[in-house]
Amino acid sequence: MRALVVAVVLAATALPARAENPVIHVRARLRIDLDAVERITGGLLVRGSLRDDATDEPIAGRVIAIGVDGDNGFWHFAEPTGPDGSFRWRVPVPLGSYHLRLSAGGGDDYLAAISIDRSVDVGRRTPTVTVQAPARIAAHTASMHVIVEAHESDGAGPPRAFEGDAWLSVAGRRRTGLGFQDGRAESDELGPFGRAGQRVEVTANIEADAEHNAASGSRTVLLTSPTTVSLAVSTARLSPDDELGVSGMVRDDDGPVAGAEVVIGLENGADLARFTSDGYGHYSGTIRGRDLPSGPIFLEARFRPREDWRDASVSATVPLDVLPEPPVAVWPYVVSPALTLLAALVVFAARDRRWRRWLAVGRRARRIAAASPRDLTAPGLAESRRGILSSLRRPDHGFSGVVVDAADDRPIPTATIVARAAGADPRAATVDERGRFAFEELPPGPLVVEVAAPGYVGERFSRALPHRGELRNARVRLVPVRARIFDAWRRAALPLYPTPKAAETMTPRELLGHVEKKRLVPSEPLIELTARVEAAVWGAAAPSMEDLTEVERLASALRADV
Repeated sequence: MRALVVAVVLAATALPARAENPVIHVRARLRIDLDAVERITGGLLVRGSLRDDATDEPIAGRVIAIGVDGDNGFWHFAEPTGPDGSFRWRVPVPLGSYHLRLSAGGGDDYLAAISIDRSVDVGRRTPTVTVQAPARIAAHTASMHVIVEAHESDGAGPPRAFEGDAWLSVAGRRRTGLGFQDGRAESDELGPFGRAGQRVEVTANIEADAEHNAASGSRTVLLTSPTTVSLAVSTARLSPDDELGVSGMVRDDDGPVAGAEVVIGLENGADLARFTSDGYGHYSGTIRGRDLPSGPIFLEARFRPREDWRDASVSATVPLDVLPEPPVAVWPYVVSPALTLLAALVVFAARDRRWRRWLAVGRRARRIAAASPRDLTAPGLAESRRGILSSLRRPDHGFSGVVVDAADDRPIPTATIVARAAGADPRAATVDERGRFAFEELPPGPLVVEVAAPGYVGERFSRALPHRGELRNARVRLVPVRARIFDAWRRAALPLYPTPKAAETMTPRELLGHVEKKRLVPSEPLIELTARVEAAVWGAAAPSMEDLTEVERLASALRADV
């Protein structure tokens, strides 16, 4: 089964009675791609690569065993894969029929690869088959164009084009017969090919005959889901003192997308605000007028999916006219009869003493504001500052930097980065122990980067290549999932504290007891929210993005009841 394999061990009968939770082990599966078995002088040339079956990334340094057994001898060998996950072996065996077997063992992080068993006749030619198909394609697309090339060699000269027939299979099902001309065959396979998020294998198989051994080639295709995001605003004309209401919906081919992060920003410009869609794919919120540049502007909504199988999308632009700040009037401060009235009001207030209560209310409001939870350090990409002479710098096609914790700027050594450049296959990298990474020689054009780490909220951003130094020594800030969960709880629970000072010392459990005693709000939403926050923030297991989505939903429901 070509997917992420989840091995669940439930040993309830063997564990003591106090054991409540099952132990879950999650491991990916290895996959051996056999690229070619070629006849050479004195034997065979076997080459291929070892890959992660779920992500299709190469696995370096993992041992692969090869066995070749036949009536005329045998050859057994084991060697780790190279830095790019590849292997290449010369097998010195005489003419004859042999059984070829390739295998790779598993471990704590991977399940063992499915072994490859193939019969090989050294006296026959083994074609080399290459399958060309898109790396990503919409799951509900009408068709997929596939190109298959095949060449063969007898070991005495250069490879020549294969002339024969083959079968094309998609996701394990035989689809179309192919006829090669000058070593090339093409086919348009009709969809749909499966569900979005699945990885399907497109395989071309050449059957054995009197002159050829059986051969095959394959290509993994990720089935994606196109998305759409809409944007509507509450008004087309806004003053700096007003707030702009924004709303919209996120959908993919299967319907509304819940928990989607939507960024509202200027057209091809800076981000202004972030919102998360509800269970029906809707999002809404407000943007302060003073946070918008004055004059005519255009706003757009950008959906940046966390899943690699969902495509990003941008809404149609919405025009908006932001009025400038009004000039400060001078005439009220000119000596006039109004000053006399003001003086009378001051005397009246001093005698009435109600101003003391007003000041007390103001001080309490300032204390509450001071106790309010602050926003987390802005996540995402922080570019390097361009120097004075940056315009004289040669165009740069690289991207390097460090991944850090947004809360304390501490490097995250477990982060992984995937860079997708226009017209090229995705390139993945893991950071070193100091959180550093680097990509070189990226093609020009748009660059989409996805950064993820266990226990952190993933980030996705796009830039254009080449650049003038701003993407060198950049910083990518990731927010811990625990911090986002605790921040959502504090914002929802702040109005329920007995005093602003209590917000600094009371635990969620103590606040729950206070609310139930005073009967401030219905306690059921707060009970569920408190239990989830305690398990996520102080529990032994790291919280997931699903935990964050559920906590934000419960926090929104609690704020609506307060």
